[in-house]
Amino acid sequence: MKKNVSFWLFALSTMILAVVWACSDDGKKGEVPPGPDPEVPDVVMKNATVYGLVKDIDGVLLSGVKVTTGTLSAITDANGAFRFESMGTVNNRTLFRFEKAGYFTVTRSGTSSEEITLEVVMHEKGNSDISTSATFEANSGRLLTVGDMKVDIPAARVVKSDGTAYTGTVNADMLYLDPNNETFNEMMPGGDLAAVRTDNSEVQLVSWGMVEVSLTDGSGNALQLKEDGTSVMTFPIPEGMESNPPETIPLWYFNEETGMWVEEGVARLEGNVYVGEVNHFSWHNLDWPEDRVTVKGTVTNCNGPVQNIKVTVDQTYAYTNSRGEYEVYIPANTSVTVRILSEDYGLLPGVAHELPGQAGGTTVTRNLELQCPRSITGKIVNSCGEIPVAFINCEYDHEGRTCTMMPVKTDREGRFKLNAPNINGSVVLHFTLSTGTTFIRNVTLTGTDITLPDIEVCEEGGGEENTMLIVKEEGESVRVNFASENIQMMWSDTVLMVVCSGSDDESCLLTINGFNGNNGSYRGNITIAKGTFVLQAEGITVDVVLQTDGKYAFDVSGTGEYVEVNGSSYTEGTAQIFGKIVASLSLRIEVLRDVENWEDTQLGEDFPELLTPVDALVRFSGQTLQTTTALGYINRPLSDYTEVKSRLADAGFSIRVNEVQEEGCYAIVYQKGNTVVIVGYDPNGDEVDGWDEERFTLLIYVGTVDETTAVTDIHNSYRTLHSKIQKAIQACKQK
Repeated sequence: MKKNVSFWLFALSTMILAVVWACSDDGKKGEVPPGPDPEVPDVVMKNATVYGLVKDIDGVLLSGVKVTTGTLSAITDANGAFRFESMGTVNNRTLFRFEKAGYFTVTRSGTSSEEITLEVVMHEKGNSDISTSATFEANSGRLLTVGDMKVDIPAARVVKSDGTAYTGTVNADMLYLDPNNETFNEMMPGGDLAAVRTDNSEVQLVSWGMVEVSLTDGSGNALQLKEDGTSVMTFPIPEGMESNPPETIPLWYFNEETGMWVEEGVARLEGNVYVGEVNHFSWHNLDWPEDRVTVKGTVTNCNGPVQNIKVTVDQTYAYTNSRGEYEVYIPANTSVTVRILSEDYGLLPGVAHELPGQAGGTTVTRNLELQCPRSITGKIVNSCGEIPVAFINCEYDHEGRTCTMMPVKTDREGRFKLNAPNINGSVVLHFTLSTGTTFIRNVTLTGTDITLPDIEVCEEGGGEENTMLIVKEEGESVRVNFASENIQMMWSDTVLMVVCSGSDDESCLLTINGFNGNNGSYRGNITIAKGTFVLQAEGITVDVVLQTDGKYAFDVSGTGEYVEVNGSSYTEGTAQIFGKIVASLSLRIEVLRDVENWEDTQLGEDFPELLTPVDALVRFSGQTLQTTTALGYINRPLSDYTEVKSRLADAGFSIRVNEVQEEGCYAIVYQKGNTVVIVGYDPNGDEVDGWDEERFTLLIYVGTVDETTAVTDIHNSYRTLHSKIQKAIQACKQK
């Protein structure tokens, strides 16, 4: 194959400049657009492993709940479970919203971390001991009551979302949470009682009760209080808090955009109740503010750290991570009890540690040791493909109530081990496979450890090589296959990219930032297309393994958004994605900056030492590509170009293509054996983002050719060549 000098020089310059520009951390990417209105917080998606369960007030797992975090959403499955590989955050606080028709909406928030476990209880709308529903005419007003909690909705003060007066029928729903309610911390908005005062200082709250009021019209459209309207709220004093109540307690509303309680008004003690006024309806909280204290520790049993165990600290709680660690915030100067309840540990004995009041800003460690549990172990075997990932949780009845233990995840071989509840009798194991399949197994506990026989499944999408299975939220699935010969893997610096294609317009692009070549779990993004169906997923989990045959295996799982075009219309939604791609390394691009030692160029002992330091070195290698190296120098004079030519000649390199000169630009090609060297010089150089507007004036390419390769005439001047390079860089920026 014949390649002229302009080809090699153009390739050299483009690769150096484009790769260095792309890999520069501090490159100028254009003017930063103005930020959002300060009252509208900026939502940032962060990688995290998120898993949770949603239940009703009786402990029954709820399917069909829409869970939204940032730009992602998912629907709880038949086991009430959901999972994400990334989450929306505001000011480093997580935000999750839970919605289901006929139920009060729940918003959970907390400090961001890499592992999040959520257990949410949703309460059905209607009349109960903690809720009420009413219908009335807007011009008449209404007093809503739940026990001693009262909310007065004034007459003729209800408006539509646009602020215009509303005079029709109002549907009102109210939910009151007494802090003594056993599911208080699983039902309340937020979850950690973090708050902001009127002076913008952050505090920790002690709740004296909270209430939500929502108003809608007959079509379900939201209604609100008129701007100059107020509603009187009457809060009872919770049991156990009657001693020396303060004369006033601040009122707070929950800001669903930031996941924080915000101070707004005050309630005054009138007899044995607190009375205050609010000017809008949402969640309102009667809370005493204190400085924040951090309580953290590790939970262990005879098997080591205990994962996904709930640690309750009075009004708040946290779940342990994979290392058995937990961390919660409590109000200063307040005595609390750090405990693991028996019902949260499968009816085994719980533990409790009393913690006296602490000064604000302090951190206290409380490690917890639990009794050794019985276990249920087993293995999932897939007769139709590779083993899919599965989550398993145990459900059992206790004193007329349905209890659910937090799930465990299978390992790569499909094995699992979960703690057994401390009962004799029947329990139900709920299995949720990564392919979207759910099923149950009934197990009888006898007081000893139980090993189940292998659980056989037939899942064609359970990890079959070069196949992606996409399961839409409504249950329909899309299967995408790729041909192994059409999969290319490129690794540039710490960025990995896998491009694949198949028949029927099937394609994918997988990218991983921060890839270091080691086996392990990474975060990545993927785009998959099949015909008119396109899915994009960010922050997915990608488990990478370097196989014994030298190929890389990428196990992909996560949640994404899809669009499917059907003629003149389209549908969109959320879908789970699972699959496996196996690829050989097609192209490896290593980028080094400021290379001081010539040995680090790895050009070998037979190659002459040229100039150091090298401002940018780009090394190319791959399965079918011999290693080639590009060197870039910033603001070097013409004398350095001459020096490079002299050193090459002294080392026995002969001129393969005579030097070309035009308007101060030079290019020449040398060869020795199978090694070819292209040297180019341009006094004007090229600006490269991230290099303080300095310019590459000297470019050197070192590669290997066979004896039949002909390097002939230069068709374009070096100046024309640089014009092409600039266009290529500009196109890269626009992408």
